[in-house]
Amino acid sequence: MKTTPQEVQVLAAINKLGAAPVPKLAECAGLKPHSVRYVLQSMVDRKAIEPVSAINMHAIGLKPYMLYFSIKAETPAEEERAAQAAAAHQNVSWVAELSGDYQFGMQVLAPSVPDALKIIGEIRNSMGVTWFRKAFIEGLELYVWPLKYFARGDLPANILCFRPVPTLYEMDGLDHQILRAKAEDPYSGDAGIARACGAAVNTVTYRIKKMEDAGVITGHCYTPLWGKLQLIQYKIVVNLRAIDAAVHASLLDFARRSEYCIFALACVGAWDFEFNIFTSRADEERAFTGQLWREFGDYLDAVNIISYPRTIKRVEYPFKDESALFLGSRPSASPSEKRSAS
Repeated sequence: MKTTPQEVQVLAAINKLGAAPVPKLAECAGLKPHSVRYVLQSMVDRKAIEPVSAINMHAIGLKPYMLYFSIKAETPAEEERAAQAAAAHQNVSWVAELSGDYQFGMQVLAPSVPDALKIIGEIRNSMGVTWFRKAFIEGLELYVWPLKYFARGDLPANILCFRPVPTLYEMDGLDHQILRAKAEDPYSGDAGIARACGAAVNTVTYRIKKMEDAGVITGHCYTPLWGKLQLIQYKIVVNLRAIDAAVHASLLDFARRSEYCIFALACVGAWDFEFNIFTSRADEERAFTGQLWREFGDYLDAVNIISYPRTIKRVEYPFKDESALFLGSRPSASPSEKRSAS
């Protein structure tokens, strides 16, 4: 189902203002508040958009590791069981079926490469199939503009950032419960989260504010579910001729300026940079990659395109229990770090 003009107006307002009160969204969209409420609820009900709380794993000592791979399965049922086995691991926050060079992609959250490799080994064993053709990268810095596609011509103000912070936030069990509750119901009030966690409301309010100030919770927004909006999602992966911080910064600025790009990731490993773009027509994808080559052709070694037939799992905070957060290799917090989290 395509978006209506009113829906585009509301999505553009959210893109500009973020998690703003309905009256402010209505003013920005040029609509009545009751119309904005109706549009939002209608799009959530039909799963065209969903609310998210952006949780920065870097701030609690975890890093995102992405693995792209193909498998040898005898039947479609065996292939589906293998994909679901990967999605079941609580350190996995994203699994997708892909088309192109790789059949699947997944994101593992872990404190270090050895921890990530241990988790990947557990997942491979649980899948029970042979893997081949793989690519491994570590995410360094991620910027997301969730609804930019609906605000053509306007640079987005609402940016979700996932990047290292100067001081790690020392988590405890209640923080874990709060983040889990926020991920499950991003727009739940503090009272609802307090009930879910069995804690006092003022304690939950205080903890949430501390995590926002520390860069653990970096924002709230709605994110589009591309299939319901008849949009195509592509991942554009870039290999650079050399590692250059200035080129990385320029690529991030290119992503910010592009009307199609909804997230940009600087990384290290099998490739150096990723763009995710939404398009409604094939010529929009060609317009993006064409402009990329025109601006950065002297620095690019290769550009590859991966599409997403299906997203199997995508959650902001996948951990079911606190033990999954720390697998033995996270460095101990300094006394000053511990004081900052108290």
